[in-house]
Amino acid sequence: MWVIYNIETGFSDESMRVATFTDMEARVDELVNENEHAMFGCRWESDEQAVGGEVALAQISHDGKWNDYARATPEQAIAWAQKEPAGQARVVDWVDHAAVIWP
Repeated sequence: MWVIYNIETGFSDESMRVATFTDMEARVDELVNENEHAMFGCRWESDEQAVGGEVALAQISHDGKWNDYARATPEQAIAWAQKEPAGQARVVDWVDHAAVIWP
């Protein structure tokens, strides 16, 4: 899967995840048209479990969207998420981002 992110802020959400290189190019064009002053990067992420045992993705709610901020084991991601205000952080499965691990 291709993950697109704002280079300056690191912002990325589910709408910025696409399956193919062509889809990634099209989505970057859309994002640039929405904000011509922003710069976007992209990276490939495998749909398999990450090397090093990373299985959880911690996310923070910002402007109504869930933004990725840390990847690790479920225990580490939950520890980070618990430092955020109630309802503002969650931990999801690294492969299936819809599968919430915590809370």
